[in-house]
Amino acid sequence: MLITTSAQAYSYFLLLFRKENQGTVPPEEFNAAWNAAQIDYLNAKAEGTDENQRLRDAFRVLVPPPLTILNTGGTAPETEVFQLPYVDNPAPGQSHGYWRALNVAFRLESTPGVLAPCGDPSGWTLAFPLPRDSRLAVQNDSFAKPTDEEPYYVFTERTIRCWTGSTTFASQLRIEYLRYPVMIDVNDATIAPELPAHINKEITTLAVRSHLEVIQDPRYQTRLMEEKTHP
Repeated sequence: MLITTSAQAYSYFLLLFRKENQGTVPPEEFNAAWNAAQIDYLNAKAEGTDENQRLRDAFRVLVPPPLTILNTGGTAPETEVFQLPYVDNPAPGQSHGYWRALNVAFRLESTPGVLAPCGDPSGWTLAFPLPRDSRLAVQNDSFAKPTDEEPYYVFTERTIRCWTGSTTFASQLRIEYLRYPVMIDVNDATIAPELPAHINKEITTLAVRSHLEVIQDPRYQTRLMEEKTHP
């Protein structure tokens, strides 16, 4: 079964669900289960996108054109602020925006308005993610220390800053990233899954498994009984 619309995903979900002799699921519960399963699926697969071209092609719809972001913070080392394109409450059919970084590069300046030397003709210096909770270890490792040629990038909530280990700072950020997929709503036929049909089928199967685990949880059954008793 091809799954390219929310209605098809819902139909296949119900088919699998009924095979488990579990009755039916209202649209609102399906929406929640399917959208959660979509993120779980992508989280499990996204780690391999750089190494696996097939996965990267499958996720291509979630890769916007490279984005250049200006520094809105300071002009001293590690005071930069690059605000990532994330939306807390997107409109129906819209994405939250930024999800995971694929490639990060900075335009470095030695002083405001004066570009620092760059080994790449493009003027962009590729940066590497700072491993979590390892700044001190990196700083004490002569082979891993940041430099103007090989800086690190550091996440702070929904922003990125640069760490060169020198007196340079970053004036611009260029980022390639995966964005969040659109959350589907079976009640709105204009909102359809974005990923390829075979992946949507896998997500639907995962959604059924996850929802079965939820409804078989005693805590869920207790809450359901309370809602029925005290609507």
